[in-house]
Amino acid sequence: ALEPPPKPVTKPAANHTPAPPASVAHPPTAVDVSARPDPPPSADKPILLMLGGPGTGVAEQCEVLSRVFGCHNLAVGKLVRSQVMGRTILSTEISQAMSEGKPIMPSTYASLYRAATEEVHVPLARAGTPEAHLLVNGYPRSAEQLEALISKVGRPVMAVLLHAPVAEALARARLLSASTDADGFSRQHAQFEEKVAPMLDVLERMAVPVHKLDVSSRDDTAVFDALCTRLGWRVPDGAKIDFVAVREERC
Repeated sequence: ALEPPPKPVTKPAANHTPAPPASVAHPPTAVDVSARPDPPPSADKPILLMLGGPGTGVAEQCEVLSRVFGCHNLAVGKLVRSQVMGRTILSTEISQAMSEGKPIMPSTYASLYRAATEEVHVPLARAGTPEAHLLVNGYPRSAEQLEALISKVGRPVMAVLLHAPVAEALARARLLSASTDADGFSRQHAQFEEKVAPMLDVLERMAVPVHKLDVSSRDDTAVFDALCTRLGWRVPDGAKIDFVAVREERC
Protein backbone atom coordinates (compact mmCIF):
# COMPACT_ATOMS: atom_id res chain seq x y z
CA ALA A 1 0.00 0.00 0.00
CA LEU A 2 1.17 3.49 -0.81
CA GLU A 3 1.86 5.84 2.14
CA PRO A 4 -0.05 9.14 2.08
CA PRO A 5 2.06 12.12 1.10
CA PRO A 6 3.32 14.26 3.96
CA LYS A 7 1.23 17.29 4.91
CA PRO A 8 2.67 20.59 3.74
CA VAL A 9 4.27 22.75 6.46
CA THR A 10 3.00 26.34 6.57
CA LYS A 11 5.67 28.81 7.65
CA PRO A 12 4.51 31.75 9.80
CA ALA A 13 4.52 35.16 8.21
CA ALA A 14 7.38 37.49 9.07
CA ASN A 15 5.17 39.65 11.27
CA HIS A 16 3.47 36.74 12.97
CA THR A 17 3.31 36.94 16.77
CA PRO A 18 3.33 33.56 18.50
CA ALA A 19 0.41 32.81 20.80
CA PRO A 20 1.16 33.39 24.46
CA PRO A 21 1.63 30.33 26.61
CA ALA A 22 -1.26 29.13 28.68
CA SER A 23 -1.54 31.04 31.95
CA VAL A 24 -0.17 29.37 35.02
CA ALA A 25 -2.24 29.50 38.18
CA HIS A 26 -0.56 31.29 41.07
CA PRO A 27 -1.65 31.42 44.69
CA PRO A 28 -3.46 34.66 45.57
CA THR A 29 -1.35 37.37 47.15
CA ALA A 30 -2.28 40.24 49.42
CA VAL A 31 -3.50 43.33 47.60
CA ASP A 32 -1.89 46.65 48.42
CA VAL A 33 -4.76 49.14 48.73
CA SER A 34 -2.34 51.99 48.05
CA ALA A 35 -2.02 50.79 44.44
CA ARG A 36 -5.73 50.38 43.67
CA PRO A 37 -7.21 52.76 41.11
CA ASP A 38 -10.71 52.49 42.57
CA PRO A 39 -12.63 55.75 43.09
CA PRO A 40 -12.83 57.20 46.59
CA PRO A 41 -15.72 56.15 48.86
CA SER A 42 -19.14 57.40 47.81
CA ALA A 43 -20.89 60.41 49.25
CA ASP A 44 -23.05 58.19 51.49
CA LYS A 45 -20.09 58.24 53.96
CA PRO A 46 -19.31 61.95 54.37
CA ILE A 47 -15.97 62.73 55.98
CA LEU A 48 -15.57 65.23 58.81
CA LEU A 49 -12.01 66.36 59.39
CA MET A 50 -11.54 66.95 63.14
CA LEU A 51 -8.43 69.05 63.79
CA GLY A 52 -7.04 70.17 67.10
CA GLY A 53 -3.68 70.76 68.69
CA PRO A 54 -2.49 69.21 71.96
CA GLY A 55 -4.72 69.99 74.91
CA THR A 56 -7.77 70.99 72.88
CA GLY A 57 -9.65 67.79 73.70
CA VAL A 58 -10.39 66.87 70.08
CA ALA A 59 -9.93 63.13 70.75
CA GLU A 60 -12.44 63.18 73.63
CA GLN A 61 -14.94 65.22 71.61
CA CYS A 62 -14.77 62.74 68.73
CA GLU A 63 -15.26 59.80 71.08
CA VAL A 64 -18.35 61.36 72.65
CA LEU A 65 -19.75 62.31 69.22
CA SER A 66 -19.33 58.68 68.21
CA ARG A 67 -21.12 57.40 71.31
CA VAL A 68 -23.99 59.88 71.16
CA PHE A 69 -24.68 59.88 67.41
CA GLY A 70 -23.28 56.52 66.30
CA CYS A 71 -20.86 58.04 63.78
CA HIS A 72 -17.55 56.33 63.08
CA ASN A 73 -14.52 57.64 64.96
CA LEU A 74 -11.43 56.90 62.86
CA ALA A 75 -8.71 57.80 65.35
CA VAL A 76 -5.27 57.51 63.78
CA GLY A 77 -3.65 55.82 66.79
CA LYS A 78 -6.25 53.05 66.93
CA LEU A 79 -6.05 52.48 63.19
CA VAL A 80 -2.27 52.11 63.29
CA ARG A 81 -2.39 49.71 66.25
CA SER A 82 -5.09 47.53 64.68
CA GLN A 83 -3.25 47.43 61.35
CA VAL A 84 0.04 46.39 62.96
CA MET A 85 -1.74 43.39 64.47
CA GLY A 86 -2.69 42.15 61.00
CA ARG A 87 -0.61 40.48 58.30
CA THR A 88 -1.02 42.65 55.23
CA ILE A 89 1.30 44.55 52.95
CA LEU A 90 0.17 47.76 54.63
CA SER A 91 0.90 46.45 58.13
CA THR A 92 4.36 45.38 56.96
CA GLU A 93 5.10 48.91 55.72
CA ILE A 94 3.97 50.43 59.02
CA SER A 95 5.83 47.92 61.19
CA GLN A 96 9.03 48.35 59.21
CA ALA A 97 8.90 52.14 59.47
CA MET A 98 8.27 51.97 63.22
CA SER A 99 11.03 49.44 63.84
CA GLU A 100 13.52 51.57 61.89
CA GLY A 101 12.47 54.75 63.67
CA LYS A 102 11.31 56.33 60.42
CA PRO A 103 8.14 58.38 59.91
CA ILE A 104 5.20 56.63 58.28
CA MET A 105 4.78 57.95 54.75
CA PRO A 106 1.71 60.10 53.96
CA SER A 107 0.73 57.64 51.22
CA THR A 108 0.76 54.80 53.77
CA TYR A 109 -1.42 56.74 56.19
CA ALA A 110 -3.78 57.57 53.32
CA SER A 111 -4.04 53.89 52.37
CA LEU A 112 -4.71 53.06 56.02
CA TYR A 113 -7.66 55.44 56.07
CA ARG A 114 -8.83 54.20 52.68
CA ALA A 115 -8.99 50.65 54.02
CA ALA A 116 -10.80 51.81 57.18
CA THR A 117 -13.45 53.78 55.28
CA GLU A 118 -14.12 50.85 52.97
CA GLU A 119 -14.87 48.64 55.98
CA VAL A 120 -17.61 50.99 57.19
CA HIS A 121 -21.13 49.99 56.16
CA VAL A 122 -23.84 52.63 56.31
CA PRO A 123 -27.43 51.34 55.98
CA LEU A 124 -29.35 53.10 53.24
CA ALA A 125 -31.92 54.26 55.80
CA ARG A 126 -29.16 56.10 57.76
CA ALA A 127 -27.65 57.93 54.78
CA GLY A 128 -27.46 61.67 55.39
CA THR A 129 -27.75 61.34 59.17
CA PRO A 130 -24.99 62.01 61.73
CA GLU A 131 -24.57 58.24 62.04
CA ALA A 132 -23.31 58.03 58.45
CA HIS A 133 -20.40 60.42 59.02
CA LEU A 134 -16.76 59.39 59.36
CA LEU A 135 -14.70 61.38 61.86
CA VAL A 136 -11.05 61.60 60.83
CA ASN A 137 -9.47 62.28 64.21
CA GLY A 138 -5.85 63.12 65.03
CA TYR A 139 -4.80 63.26 61.41
CA PRO A 140 -3.56 64.82 59.14
CA ARG A 141 -0.75 66.86 60.69
CA SER A 142 0.59 68.57 57.57
CA ALA A 143 -0.54 69.84 54.17
CA GLU A 144 1.29 66.95 52.47
CA GLN A 145 -0.59 64.41 54.59
CA LEU A 146 -3.88 66.18 53.92
CA GLU A 147 -3.42 66.13 50.14
CA ALA A 148 -2.48 62.43 50.21
CA LEU A 149 -5.52 61.67 52.36
CA ILE A 150 -7.91 63.50 50.04
CA SER A 151 -6.45 61.73 47.02
CA LYS A 152 -7.33 58.37 48.61
CA VAL A 153 -10.58 58.87 50.51
CA GLY A 154 -12.07 61.95 48.87
CA ARG A 155 -12.72 65.52 49.90
CA PRO A 156 -14.16 66.10 53.40
CA VAL A 157 -17.54 67.81 53.60
CA MET A 158 -16.32 69.95 56.49
CA ALA A 159 -13.36 70.55 58.77
CA VAL A 160 -13.56 71.60 62.42
CA LEU A 161 -10.58 73.18 64.15
CA LEU A 162 -10.51 73.28 67.95
CA HIS A 163 -7.98 75.80 69.23
CA ALA A 164 -6.88 77.45 72.45
CA PRO A 165 -3.95 79.56 73.70
CA VAL A 166 -1.04 77.50 74.97
CA ALA A 167 -1.78 78.18 78.67
CA GLU A 168 -5.40 77.05 78.34
CA ALA A 169 -4.40 74.02 76.30
CA LEU A 170 -1.77 73.03 78.87
CA ALA A 171 -4.35 73.20 81.67
CA ARG A 172 -6.61 70.86 79.69
CA ALA A 173 -3.74 68.47 78.94
CA ARG A 174 -2.96 68.19 82.63
CA LEU A 175 -6.45 66.81 83.22
CA LEU A 176 -5.16 63.67 81.51
CA SER A 177 -1.61 63.80 82.84
CA ALA A 178 -0.75 66.10 85.73
CA SER A 179 2.96 65.66 85.02
CA THR A 180 2.78 67.15 81.50
CA ASP A 181 6.00 69.09 80.90
CA ALA A 182 5.26 72.74 80.15
CA ASP A 183 8.26 73.33 77.87
CA GLY A 184 7.72 70.20 75.81
CA PHE A 185 4.01 70.92 75.55
CA SER A 186 4.66 74.48 74.39
CA ARG A 187 6.90 73.17 71.58
CA GLN A 188 4.21 70.72 70.46
CA HIS A 189 1.59 73.47 70.54
CA ALA A 190 3.80 75.77 68.44
CA GLN A 191 4.55 73.01 65.94
CA PHE A 192 0.83 72.33 65.45
CA GLU A 193 0.07 76.02 64.95
CA GLU A 194 2.85 76.18 62.35
CA LYS A 195 1.57 73.10 60.49
CA VAL A 196 -2.15 73.89 60.58
CA ALA A 197 -1.95 77.13 58.54
CA PRO A 198 -0.89 75.39 55.28
CA MET A 199 -3.60 72.76 55.86
CA LEU A 200 -6.23 75.49 56.10
CA ASP A 201 -4.91 76.91 52.83
CA VAL A 202 -5.39 73.54 51.13
CA LEU A 203 -8.94 73.25 52.47
CA GLU A 204 -9.78 76.77 51.35
CA ARG A 205 -8.43 76.04 47.87
CA MET A 206 -10.69 72.97 47.70
CA ALA A 207 -13.71 74.95 48.97
CA VAL A 208 -14.02 72.82 52.11
CA PRO A 209 -15.80 74.80 54.85
CA VAL A 210 -13.71 75.17 58.01
CA HIS A 211 -15.33 75.94 61.39
CA LYS A 212 -13.00 77.23 64.08
CA LEU A 213 -14.07 76.67 67.65
CA ASP A 214 -12.28 78.37 70.54
CA VAL A 215 -12.27 75.98 73.50
CA SER A 216 -10.71 78.46 75.94
CA SER A 217 -12.41 78.72 79.34
CA ARG A 218 -15.07 76.19 78.38
CA ASP A 219 -15.75 72.87 80.00
CA ASP A 220 -16.01 69.78 77.79
CA THR A 221 -19.81 69.71 77.75
CA ALA A 222 -20.03 73.36 76.67
CA VAL A 223 -17.53 72.65 73.88
CA PHE A 224 -19.59 69.62 72.85
CA ASP A 225 -22.79 71.69 72.68
CA ALA A 226 -21.05 74.34 70.58
CA LEU A 227 -19.60 71.64 68.32
CA CYS A 228 -23.01 70.05 67.73
CA THR A 229 -24.41 73.48 66.89
CA ARG A 230 -21.68 74.00 64.28
CA LEU A 231 -22.36 70.57 62.80
CA GLY A 232 -26.12 71.10 62.85
CA TRP A 233 -26.68 67.92 64.87
CA ARG A 234 -29.41 67.75 67.49
CA VAL A 235 -28.46 65.81 70.61
CA PRO A 236 -31.00 63.02 71.18
CA ASP A 237 -33.13 63.30 74.30
CA GLY A 238 -31.65 61.31 77.17
CA ALA A 239 -28.22 61.00 75.53
CA LYS A 240 -25.44 60.25 78.00
CA ILE A 241 -22.57 62.72 77.66
CA ASP A 242 -19.82 61.50 79.97
CA PHE A 243 -16.40 63.06 79.42
CA VAL A 244 -15.12 61.82 82.77
CA ALA A 245 -15.49 58.21 81.63
CA VAL A 246 -13.81 58.96 78.31
CA ARG A 247 -10.82 60.59 80.03
CA GLU A 248 -10.50 57.71 82.48
CA GLU A 249 -10.39 55.27 79.58
CA ARG A 250 -7.63 57.29 77.91
CA CYS A 251 -5.49 57.57 81.05
